[in-house]
Amino acid sequence: MSAPLVSVYVISFFKFEATMRCLDSLRAHVRGPCEVVLVENCSATTEQRAVLDEMERVWPALRVVHLDARRHCPWIRARVLDHARGEHIFFLDNDCYLESDIFPPLLAELDRNPGVAGIAPGLLYHPERTYQCLGIEIEMEDERHFHPRHLRHGETHAAHRDLAPFPSDFIPGGCSLFRRSYLETCRYDENLKNLFGDYDLCLQGRAGGHGFMFHPGCSVLHDKSTNCGEYMQAKAQLSDWLGSVRYFEEKWGLRYFLLKHLDAGRVVLDHGRFPRWLPRAEWPENRGAANASADAS
Repeated sequence: MSAPLVSVYVISFFKFEATMRCLDSLRAHVRGPCEVVLVENCSATTEQRAVLDEMERVWPALRVVHLDARRHCPWIRARVLDHARGEHIFFLDNDCYLESDIFPPLLAELDRNPGVAGIAPGLLYHPERTYQCLGIEIEMEDERHFHPRHLRHGETHAAHRDLAPFPSDFIPGGCSLFRRSYLETCRYDENLKNLFGDYDLCLQGRAGGHGFMFHPGCSVLHDKSTNCGEYMQAKAQLSDWLGSVRYFEEKWGLRYFLLKHLDAGRVVLDHGRFPRWLPRAEWPENRGAANASADAS
């Protein structure tokens, strides 16, 4: 029996060198039936577009889709089935790359678990090779506030790569394999203009009785060092963190835990869009103690 076609769906938004490394890694390592759909999100220069078009010409598995306006990630991913033909869809961020063919073990695990809608490899930081996450767990801090815990964060791949695949509350949209049949019934909500689109997609599945898994034996590398100022500013223009958090709460009745810390002044929004923890000494409740200590000295 031949392996099913996998569609790898990559959004190219700035980070051109990282995008090329991502594509080169797919071309070098994937051996089974595969197509790569690259959505160029109006950030490439004329020269870069020419490079992508030439790669499409010489690499039959690649199809490049040029958007006519910049769009946020969930908007683009909501339209994946307009372009992807595969029985399975692998969403891959353009600052991620592969070092091996991860699809045979991921597909085999889906075959063994028909109730599982999607499966993710371990997500490792480049170059540290420590986990960004290997499992995402919903933790309720109280009756209202939920915290999606990234499990095994900072731990090494070597310590966990021999573990058996296991269930997970969420999987990350930037490196996960989904059944096409699932994405035909559950899709990204384009009203969510940030990573809450990933959480929402999994909650839709959980509400319908679907499960999700992580496979520790597989890994994808994520290079966050490519988050340059130009990229962050452009991303901020497409994002609405606060609006998305509030919309998510209205839709699911779940309030993101960072909101209470934002209200308390422990978290600020960089570029007006991206949450960042302040150092503990700068938290409002600690400033008085710090000032008193300074006065005493």
